Amino acid sequence: MGSYPHVIENGGGERLTFLGVRRGEDGQGYLDVTNEVKPGSGPPFHVHYLQQETITVTEGRVGYQVLGGPEQFA
Repeated sequence: MGSYPHVIENGGGERLTFLGVRRGEDGQGYLDVTNEVKPGSGPPFHVHYLQQETITVTEGRVGYQVLGGPEQFA
């Protein structure tokens, strides 16, 4: 990827902006990303086996589902 910010638009209403990599106080590495999504769009269901994902919704709502559970919105 090289330099930041790096933008990816998927053509389906989603825009990811990779802001950079940082090391937290806990010593862990973090990838900071912003994501803009048009209503009704977004990434397909996916799994992070070795990573944690934290999302902060600044406008609108986000749908999510934990494996085996019902679809939910926040």
